[in-house]
Amino acid sequence: MKTIKIKIGLVALILGVVIAFTQTAFKPAPQVLETEWTFMGNSSADVIDGFQYELSGTPPTACESGVDIPCKLSTPAEINTKQLLDDYILSQYSDSPSQVTAAADTRREAE
Repeated sequence: MKTIKIKIGLVALILGVVIAFTQTAFKPAPQVLETEWTFMGNSSADVIDGFQYELSGTPPTACESGVDIPCKLSTPAEINTKQLLDDYILSQYSDSPSQVTAAADTRREAE
């Protein structure tokens, strides 16, 4: 009788592990969305100011001209306000203009 209880317990445990695995293993991976910010400033010192970016639009200088400062900066999807962007820049890049510039997806190139 004791052996039967142990076998039933073992089967229940294995079944529980299999169910838990199938519920987590076959879920689609969450889609990573990014928010793209356009830098609207003209000074490399302004790249650390989240309020110098717009969610969409054309920068005052085309991405192919101007100085070597970011044109577009991508962030996680939840960074969707200028204040959140400002906080994100501080937390991710320590308010370092060179780090922000290096992280930018594209840059304006020197003429």
